[in-house]
Amino acid sequence: MPSERSATPLPGDADADTVCVLSAASGPISEAELVQIVGGDQAEARVSATLRELEPWLCHTTHGAAFLHRSLGKELALRLSHLGDVRGQALLTAHVRATLDSYSEGSIAPVARSEYVIRYGAMHFLRHDATAEELDRVIAEPMRAAWEPLDGGAFGFRALVVAAWRRSHAAFGEATSEAARGRCMVQALRLRTIFEQLITSLVHALPEMVAGAIHEGIFRPGAGIELAKPLSENDRVRLWRAVRPAVSEADALWPAPLLREADRAVAGIEASGASAARSAHERDRRDVVLRALKSRRFVKALVIGALRRIAERLRSPAREEVLLLAARRLAAIHPERRALWAALLAPLYPEERRAERLEDVDAQISALPELGDRLEVLTERLLGTSAGASAIVQRAMGWLLSSERFPLTAQRFLFHVPESEWNRCVPDEARALVRRWQGESRGSADSLGPLRCGQLPPWLAAEVQDAPLAEVKERTDVSDRNFVASELVSLVTADVRAELARVFFSVPPEAFRGEDRAIENWAESATLEELRTIHQKVLPCMGSQIDDVLAALCRRAVALGDRDLATSFCAAMEGDDDRHQADLEIALALGSFSDVERLVRPDLEDEEASGMLEMVGKALKREEDAARFAELVRGATRASNRLSAWAAVFPSLSPEARERLSAAVADTVNAVLREPPEESDDTLCSMFPWMPEESLCDVWRERASPDAWRPTIAEITPLFTYDRSYDNGACLDTLLLRLGGEAALVAWARTLASLDDWFSEIGPGLEEG
Repeated sequence: MPSERSATPLPGDADADTVCVLSAASGPISEAELVQIVGGDQAEARVSATLRELEPWLCHTTHGAAFLHRSLGKELALRLSHLGDVRGQALLTAHVRATLDSYSEGSIAPVARSEYVIRYGAMHFLRHDATAEELDRVIAEPMRAAWEPLDGGAFGFRALVVAAWRRSHAAFGEATSEAARGRCMVQALRLRTIFEQLITSLVHALPEMVAGAIHEGIFRPGAGIELAKPLSENDRVRLWRAVRPAVSEADALWPAPLLREADRAVAGIEASGASAARSAHERDRRDVVLRALKSRRFVKALVIGALRRIAERLRSPAREEVLLLAARRLAAIHPERRALWAALLAPLYPEERRAERLEDVDAQISALPELGDRLEVLTERLLGTSAGASAIVQRAMGWLLSSERFPLTAQRFLFHVPESEWNRCVPDEARALVRRWQGESRGSADSLGPLRCGQLPPWLAAEVQDAPLAEVKERTDVSDRNFVASELVSLVTADVRAELARVFFSVPPEAFRGEDRAIENWAESATLEELRTIHQKVLPCMGSQIDDVLAALCRRAVALGDRDLATSFCAAMEGDDDRHQADLEIALALGSFSDVERLVRPDLEDEEASGMLEMVGKALKREEDAARFAELVRGATRASNRLSAWAAVFPSLSPEARERLSAAVADTVNAVLREPPEESDDTLCSMFPWMPEESLCDVWRERASPDAWRPTIAEITPLFTYDRSYDNGACLDTLLLRLGGEAALVAWARTLASLDDWFSEIGPGLEEG
């Protein structure tokens, strides 16, 4: 018993520091590491002698010595030093700091020799003494590399990263300045990204991919255990079936229960199936497996996209720094993607450097072997800016004229060719391009491209507009002719339109039965006279189940300001929901706010129907109605619907009106944060530009918390999936900008780039497109 052992007198020559360190330690320490920690004169002799004298109180493992009972260690330490394990904690902390300092210049040897620091010291340091700068070093590459050869290393490092993440997240709540808040946010994002990318993403890798990696020597055989730990039983069995045949008996150093489970899983497969699994693994080539694994980590093109989005939010000189980070990543991606990203980045450069960047883009376009790739990049180049593009555009039009077949990207390119470049073409060549544009289009929508194009010169546009009328007249089938006419009516000149209308309405009303799409298309650009004709003559002959047609007719009547006609179309609808929607659209456009209240108020307790508040907010005509709208919003059952309504109306309000509503918005944000993230995060993102700072801090504290993270890929909340595809990236940028300023956004850009480099170095060294 501890009390009996503690009654044994301690030898007088026991070293107080050694006892204090052992009492404060969170786990076993080797004798060699104890010597480093205690230090001083004759440290080796003092430690060795003390360990011999303490033998009755110690237990020994392969990792070193520790007290049998923590309470016993504390008691013995106090008998030797009035500071007790406080002295030990100080010595341990100093040792951790010294170890971290020793690899600050890149050497991992000191960490590799300090197993206590790896397994226990760093975690203790995080929880108690680490500064923000030291926290970064605790989860730097030398520590990850030191964990790797240890049993359970990947998951040990994961626990360390989570502890650092918790510490950083807690520090955000203590921050008192914008700069401090920004540092905490960026650090938490870095830790969250490392956690997902380096560790947990492999859990969701295909079992066959993991098996191939073990077979090829990319993963150690024990990786199967580490990857299986967080999985459900069904998923674990699937992993065993793929992994177990790839591991030899000699290599399978797995715990007996897991080994038996793996063998049972494999035994459930027919012998031929197991053999097939082995053959599949043998067929895997190392580069194929590496490429598949690499796709689980950062993809450089996605990082470039994130950096571009960040650069758009910044002013000079901060923008140039982020653009430089993006430009450095271009060399690692395939040429056609490199040219595309170069085209997207070029317009963001300062004017004095933009022309040089654009010339470089044009040179890259010309060097691409595939015409489709050249046209795709050139289109993005034109969308950014057409400045200086004349020569490359003319070359591209020549490429098209001489090509056997238009690539899929040709129509989009031609749609964005400036009028000035069409005018530089020889007229016959311009006509030939348009004819091929229409003749080689995939589907009717593409064939209408030249009609929709606002860039054609007047003479060419007039020729293009003449052709549709002739095409309609050539059609012998009435329904086919009217459908084509309805697709063309909004794209032609007034003279051609009048002739199309004569053809369209010349058929008997009965001919429109079953022709819902033709009437729906025509409704988008119908005149009032045509709407009345359809109402009086055509609709009675069309039959039932035409609510989509009636909705289109109603919207057009609303746009033309005829409330009575719109109401008539609305009344003819069969579906209650469709009719209610149309009623609300009429009231919003042509009625009073009282009409709107009458229609909306009964739906406020319905979670889905209260989503109509967003439509009301977008259509609010007068700021004087904002107070009445606010009362409507307060009555909605679902908090995310209330918040989406605020997001819709806030852009049209004055700063004073926004201030009056800020308390209501803050209450709504708190309510939304209690709803499931997958149902509410998009709504939160839409409101970020208008939220008060305090509410944005609430969002960050709730959504960026390690406790809110869920490990199933399909369940990661939309707001913080910035690691792989940077979904909702603009929303994350807004949070950083609002709470941490431009400095935080630049720091996040640097972090994205450094993590991209880090994962590239420790992961498979393959190019990514």
